[in-house]
Amino acid sequence: MTIEATPPVATGSFNFDHLQIEGKTARFDMPMVCPGAYLDVLTAAEANAAYHEASAALSGARVRNIATGQAQADRRNADLDRNEDRELYPLHVVVGWGGIKHTDGAPVPWSVAECAKFIAALPDWIFDRLRLFAMRPERFVTTPPPAEELAGNS
Repeated sequence: MTIEATPPVATGSFNFDHLQIEGKTARFDMPMVCPGAYLDVLTAAEANAAYHEASAALSGARVRNIATGQAQADRRNADLDRNEDRELYPLHVVVGWGGIKHTDGAPVPWSVAECAKFIAALPDWIFDRLRLFAMRPERFVTTPPPAEELAGNS
């Protein structure tokens, strides 16, 4: 019996530029913090190489917990994961904000140092929402080009 290879599919001329997420930001609204508050974030996925590499470098503690089979490793790993992200988000994911205010109502200018304080102070449930938001690539996809530009994609 002879098996023939399937011929390669012609790729044609495709335009998927609008689906590239590297370097693109998305706005994470935070009305639960205060009206009008938002963070501008990069993806927390492989398309953000700096975040992805830093996260991989910090993952050793999680790997040790899994390897030792310690009780409550899932909870411990979730806490480690969250704490690592609290360190990494101000450095590699959050790139700006608006509407963030001090307790006296004065606006807080964005900086990595202020962002680190803000992220550290967020309740876990809000920070987890931010993490889920930043992990979803579709949040960073721009509006597709007009149909005439996509005509070659079929």
